[in-house]
Amino acid sequence: MPASSKSAPTLSRPRASARLRSLLAEYGLADDAHELNRIAAMLAREEADRFSTSAKPRFVAGSMGPTTKSISITGGVTFEQMSDAYRVQAEGLIEGGRRCAAGRNG
Repeated sequence: MPASSKSAPTLSRPRASARLRSLLAEYGLADDAHELNRIAAMLAREEADRFSTSAKPRFVAGSMGPTTKSISITGGVTFEQMSDAYRVQAEGLIEGGRRCAAGRNG
């Protein structure tokens, strides 16, 4: 495995049933959110490294969201559920080697 994809310590993650029912859940992939983000960032990091030089370093940024849910007092999702869903994605991106992230909801 390339040096850029060293595995990080395992982080405790709640199962998808306790997480926000993200867009991935609509395709039966909610339990794979962390792994999908980790692999995507790892592949991007490997490609960035191929083209990086000391004069022109390359960086990897990850993007999270938007979701199909909104925080609502009338039955949407809670802030904690939304926060947890983004945390799971961010952990995967970090473990995969991304150096910055952008999140959006809307």
